[in-house]
Amino acid sequence: MTDLQHLAAGLPILLWLSDRSRYETGNRCPRERLLEYHWGQHGYGIRKAATSVPLATGDVVHRGLAVVMKWVQIKDGVPPMGIVNSAVQQAIDAYMEIVHTRGLDYWSADPGQQQRLVDEQCLVIEGLIRAWVMWRLPMVLQERRVVHVEEEHVSVVDCSCGIGDRLGTLADHVAKGCEGIGLQGRADFVSQHRISKSYCYEEFKTTGEANARFRDQYETSMQPYIGTVPIEDSLGIVVDQIYIHGLLKGKFDHEYDPATKLYTGPEFQNSRLVYAYVNQGNPAAQEWAVKFSWTDEQGVGKKLPRSFKRTPVSHFGNYQEYLETFAQDLEPQLLHTIGPLPRKDRIREGSLESWVAEERRIRVALWDLADLIDQHAGDWTAEPVQRFLDREFKRTFDCQRFGGRYKCTKIPICHEYPGWENPMELQGYVARRPHHVPEEQQAVQRGCLAPVSAVAEGEE
Repeated sequence: MTDLQHLAAGLPILLWLSDRSRYETGNRCPRERLLEYHWGQHGYGIRKAATSVPLATGDVVHRGLAVVMKWVQIKDGVPPMGIVNSAVQQAIDAYMEIVHTRGLDYWSADPGQQQRLVDEQCLVIEGLIRAWVMWRLPMVLQERRVVHVEEEHVSVVDCSCGIGDRLGTLADHVAKGCEGIGLQGRADFVSQHRISKSYCYEEFKTTGEANARFRDQYETSMQPYIGTVPIEDSLGIVVDQIYIHGLLKGKFDHEYDPATKLYTGPEFQNSRLVYAYVNQGNPAAQEWAVKFSWTDEQGVGKKLPRSFKRTPVSHFGNYQEYLETFAQDLEPQLLHTIGPLPRKDRIREGSLESWVAEERRIRVALWDLADLIDQHAGDWTAEPVQRFLDREFKRTFDCQRFGGRYKCTKIPICHEYPGWENPMELQGYVARRPHHVPEEQQAVQRGCLAPVSAVAEGEE
């Protein structure tokens, strides 16, 4: 019986479940972690009902690629076009479900601009899936075989049932009523070298651009290293290398406004997956180009003639043909693979040690917080409660770290906008549905959330 079959069997999950995302969030801002992962009567955190455009797009791209990779795991080859088309359609359907049920946390008052945004994101979703399958998947399969895709794993520490730390599976600990701490993890896929038989941990990451920050962050981030722990412990393998597959969406830019002679016009998705250039001076020729400016072999800057105008690539015709036609120019602009990153055992063990210590602290602090709120008749705004929060879940006030639409969604609560006293009623906050299956099942078991079949799809 697998771990998830044990969950389906209804055995109560008594573990304190965590993951690297909330640990990293807590390192950035403890108050954000409290609100995002632990707040609310159900105790699993709150989030904005509407999702941001980047998060929605990145989430469904992962879903589409998961469809592809599950086929690859079974067949060990590049999937036929029918499978790719199905993956694209499932991803776009999931995106439209998000738009219709949750909405996007970015809307113009102009209905035409709203539809334009949706159309642009659908092109990005389709393009990234097709591009990775076309240009990167064959390279992966040339040296590695895909052995696990989107599988949930949990590594248990502070074991209370006698099995021991980082020993046994989630099912083993659940069966014995363990109340330890569980580190949840889920790799996009795990591969195995065909010759050396060593294992690789591989993740997809959507990003606006492959700038220096994106390229360099994983060399020093604990994210991929601690992410391998649940997989190694549950499967009994050793991960020797890590790959990050960057999928470049492009950035939101303002259009040039001839009246102001500034880039102050409506925002658009500035990506070659969405827009290319057509020579409108000779429409019959259907002359397309994907680069507006470039440097030739002699180092001289070049630009397209003014007769070329930015045009949605949907006008080109078949999207697959568009990618194939301009493969040489498009591939380096859309895909950036980081790795192989080597094992860093001392860094990983140190990160794991600090993670365990923080989970212990948070667990106790939340019990104390609940008791304190009860002492003040359920009023979390009471002065003693607020002072406790300032000590145990401080605000770092790094609220607009990335600015603009990427600012922290908890600003209205932390900065006490009108209505902050009742966060669930403020500006569209709703209960967070856990991202990992074990924690979601635990919430359902406790009656804190409805079964997944009773809610709309489209969660992060």
